[in-house]
Amino acid sequence: MTFNHVLANRLISYSPMLRKKAKQFLEQLPKEAKPSRFDYELLNQQLISEEDLLKIIASIWNIPIYDETKHILDATLLKKFSMDFIIKNQILPLCFCNGKYWIAITDWFYLFIHQKLICLLDKPYQPVLMTKKVWEGICQMLFSHRETLLLLNNMEQDTPIIDRENDEENQEIDTAPIVQLVDAIIKEAISIGASDIHFEPMERNVRVRMRIDGILVKKANLNHKIYSSLLTRIKIASNIDITKRRIPQDGRMKYLENNQEYDCRVSTLPISEGEKIVIRILDHRRLGLKFRDIGINEKDQILIEKLLSAPYGMILVTGPTGCGKTTTLYSFIQELNKSDCNIVTVEDPIEYRLEGINQLQVNPGIEVTFAKALRSILRQDPDIIMIGEIRDEETAQMATRAAITGHLILATLHTNHACNAITRLLDMGIESYLTAEALIGVVSQRLIRKLCPHCKASFQPTAWEKQKIGKEINQLYRAVGCIKCQMTGYEGRVAVMEIMLIDEKIRRLINSQASIETINSLAIQNGMLTLREGCINLLLKGQTTLQELIRLGII
Repeated sequence: MTFNHVLANRLISYSPMLRKKAKQFLEQLPKEAKPSRFDYELLNQQLISEEDLLKIIASIWNIPIYDETKHILDATLLKKFSMDFIIKNQILPLCFCNGKYWIAITDWFYLFIHQKLICLLDKPYQPVLMTKKVWEGICQMLFSHRETLLLLNNMEQDTPIIDRENDEENQEIDTAPIVQLVDAIIKEAISIGASDIHFEPMERNVRVRMRIDGILVKKANLNHKIYSSLLTRIKIASNIDITKRRIPQDGRMKYLENNQEYDCRVSTLPISEGEKIVIRILDHRRLGLKFRDIGINEKDQILIEKLLSAPYGMILVTGPTGCGKTTTLYSFIQELNKSDCNIVTVEDPIEYRLEGINQLQVNPGIEVTFAKALRSILRQDPDIIMIGEIRDEETAQMATRAAITGHLILATLHTNHACNAITRLLDMGIESYLTAEALIGVVSQRLIRKLCPHCKASFQPTAWEKQKIGKEINQLYRAVGCIKCQMTGYEGRVAVMEIMLIDEKIRRLINSQASIETINSLAIQNGMLTLREGCINLLLKGQTTLQELIRLGII
């Protein structure tokens, strides 16, 4: 008895409408040399939903139906299969359990793929039924770069060989394939929440990577002849001189996706194998964020509100590159942005255009430095000044003096901890009494990757891990990887802050040039939660991993 017979007989007792259809189909079967698939007819005529049909098929074959709460994708198993194999055969490797591979199939008459799986796998497999709608949704998340790869495969055959040393002006940079490729790459980066796209020329090819939650992830390889046209296309779109290839250049372009505008900041750098490009994607939706919207806990919110309520003084945001200092500064500025307040910023570069705020771009080429810009700003009757970064003694001196003469100064500084900001200012030549008088608070922060709540797995920590944490703990969590987090094990980031308020006791210690350890101890006594303690709290709550904290040098 064929699958069509079994299915039709089963459906005879399902409903009156299907009973009639099933009987008609069974009557027609002997007359057809090559009978059609009864399940396809039912779905095409919308006589039954795919979900209901799936339940009937599952009872016929006695195999389970996919359940995302039970069948969690294993990133290790996924690597055994190529994307093309998964797409072509409409299957999805799920996990390895009880000595079997669990493989989701969308075609319940799956004998055509059975032999392929037997040859490919080293152990038995258990088929799991999955609707095509669910399968397509999962594949869209797993293989969001498929459009890019398909474009590349098509272009490999069609793109003419380009001499990388010859003038680029004659290249076909406005052809549809190149435009589509640039669009596909940027679109993919936006869809997965990447902050940067890296195009890195190497000897054999050009590597494309995207920074997701602070980590660079490889996405594709381009050949040099395609990249040469792509490079020119990006340069023209971002108003960069295509004739200059041996000097670094910067530009900007806009990208529209789903009626949402994105600013793309483009930077080129001549390296040994060609010109490297980095595209920073700036999401305008972040412009409305205030500090309460960026994942700060309630206790820290109260401390920040206290700092921002000060009429004058200097607030520093510190941390390494990529820890979100600029985003935090912008959120502070948005909180302070009122109609009765004159706010001026000096930045390098201006990342976001803020409504109602006067923003100045540093330009060393025409001698507009942070210090010179700050000197001019002070003649513009400012109430609040935001300085993108205090880099030198002159800027530090002017910022400090502005803070003690009635202005609220917000700035960033590259130090690892809040207390180190005091040392950095002193090292820049700021007198201890000026530092003590000007500084009202320091916010040191890190962005910590959060574990994906859908796939994280608990385990018992080893003695070494307990020693590393410095606490007796019986359970930690590890990153696993699933479709929700694109197999990374992490989903989004959270800001952890170390906020030091400068009170009179700390001012006296700064003035007397006390050691940084003494100042730090007093700040902790006053209630400052250190970065380490804040991150360990996340660890104990199961929101991140020990490996993440070690990677960031916090533990």
